[in-house]
Amino acid sequence: MKKQNRILICIICISFVQMATNGISAILANIQSYYSTYSASIIQFLMTFPSLFIVLFTIVSAKLLHFFSKKKLIEFGLICVIGSGILSFVGHQSLVILFVGAALLGVGVGFCASFAISLISDYYAPNQRGKIVGIQTAASNFGSMMMTFFGGFLALLGWHYNYFVYFLAIPGLLFTHFWLNDKKEEAQNQSGMLQCTYSFKICLLIILFMFFFYVGPTSIAMLLAENGYTNASLAGSAATLLLLGGTLSSLVFDSFEKKFNNYCLCIGFLLLAIGYICMGVGRNLIIIYMGCFLAGSSISFVMPKCMLLISMHEKKENVSIATAMAMASSNIGTLIAPVFTIICTNVFCTTNTIGRLNIAFIICTIIFVLGIVLIRVKGEIENGK
Repeated sequence: MKKQNRILICIICISFVQMATNGISAILANIQSYYSTYSASIIQFLMTFPSLFIVLFTIVSAKLLHFFSKKKLIEFGLICVIGSGILSFVGHQSLVILFVGAALLGVGVGFCASFAISLISDYYAPNQRGKIVGIQTAASNFGSMMMTFFGGFLALLGWHYNYFVYFLAIPGLLFTHFWLNDKKEEAQNQSGMLQCTYSFKICLLIILFMFFFYVGPTSIAMLLAENGYTNASLAGSAATLLLLGGTLSSLVFDSFEKKFNNYCLCIGFLLLAIGYICMGVGRNLIIIYMGCFLAGSSISFVMPKCMLLISMHEKKENVSIATAMAMASSNIGTLIAPVFTIICTNVFCTTNTIGRLNIAFIICTIIFVLGIVLIRVKGEIENGK
């Protein structure tokens, strides 16, 4: 097998755990019932809590390239992901242990997720990257989709069985161990965050998008419960459709990117808005599921485009740290997503999930319109020059 094909398989399998924080989305309502004395925002925070550690250890892992190869750091990360599943399953009777397991998951994802993207710049030419970035994003969504789908059915045995989905990290661990080069790449170790000036703007956009994107995954189980659908497998199916949307749209990203360029970012916010209004007004599973699919499709227009912009505008020696910054920003947005629940409660006096989704629809629509205007104005200014 050609080296690039082996690298692509490694990238795909490592990417399976990039969105592993979605792994418990199908059982949030079950966890809330089990820990009924805690608020909904606390239980939602269990899903986004790993992002705090992803942010930290994504940056730490980039710095550790001074001392270790990407292979060793990726292997360590994948082992942590597997360990988090075991710990959370064994200690599910303690909410503290569940948060510790979530933290370990964040450490694991932080150590390997950004490298799955930076490997693209290491091994593929610029004209190949759009296609590979699309495949990588599809793999990320597909891995998370498998976690939510099988997690929903595992939860029928008991909600804590859902944590076995983190064993999906095993193929990535094996392929990385046998196929990835075990060497340090000195050229990438000389960069610093201050050199990545272009990426700072992209990181702000990523934080904004992920903040609103994760309103969906953290609301699915509770939305269905409010509509009378309390079966965890139904929530698992809804979460799976959300991720299926991201997986399928990733496969057409390269074609869309070539045709629409920066408007891909606007398309992402538009799909998110349409998805949320369908989820918010829907009273039957078909409309809710349709909304989940459309909302999930949005991420595959925004995140790959952001990563592609970074790979095209940053120097090669800065790509690893810039990618780490982008991944950290993604997880900052994910981490603070439950704050939206608090804002809706205190500012908009909305306590139910349907109200939160409707508010998210309005804001995402406004962002879509502003994005169109800004891109057109920028284009006219550049053409005037």
